[in-house]
Amino acid sequence: MERGIANKVQFRIYWLVPVGLMVSNFLYWTLVRKTTVTFPLFVALVPFLFGLFGVGMTTRLWHIWSWKLSWVHVAFQYSAYGTLGPLFLNATVAEPFSAMAVLKMGVLNGVLIYLTGTVFDVHSVEEGLLGIPHASGVGTVNRVASYSFYFFGYLGLCVGLQSRIAYHYLVELGRTDLFVLLTFLAVLFMSLSVLGYFGSRIWLERRRAAAARLSDKVGATG
Repeated sequence: MERGIANKVQFRIYWLVPVGLMVSNFLYWTLVRKTTVTFPLFVALVPFLFGLFGVGMTTRLWHIWSWKLSWVHVAFQYSAYGTLGPLFLNATVAEPFSAMAVLKMGVLNGVLIYLTGTVFDVHSVEEGLLGIPHASGVGTVNRVASYSFYFFGYLGLCVGLQSRIAYHYLVELGRTDLFVLLTFLAVLFMSLSVLGYFGSRIWLERRRAAAARLSDKVGATG
């Protein structure tokens, strides 16, 4: 097994379930909904590239997470579990296109991915596969909860909005020529916003720490 995958439970969660979700994503949309392969590919590729570059850069720059899995495998988790929303909310994806339909998909998917991502990270920390150096709170659940609502909720919101918009262009309008552009814009937006969020958060923490040290020095000399 891969470095870090040590037992059958981990194998099911980090390989078996993700592979099943990925296969289901492509089979459902192409065989049941009769879409072209570009839509399920968009659904899978955007979170994969986000996990590879957005999360990867955030980790290398700000050390938010430390994984014992390879970065390609981590990105695969984002991709596979990211297909959950469009699969479970397929009727919402296929609703007539409107601003309300896009917003509905975003909100529902945000809640779903927030819950899924929180459980996934709690399990990963408990299994010793994920470290969270800067997390606050006591206990695994509190440490994961310190970022999961904003991070996974935002991730799910973005994937939901983007999936509904992509369905409109790639499936309803048949504009498969926009696949590369839509994918690039989706990955770029999510990556830059997450980098900015965690970067500003680390910067504020460092400012507070510096101010506290300065206050201690002033108090000691006074």
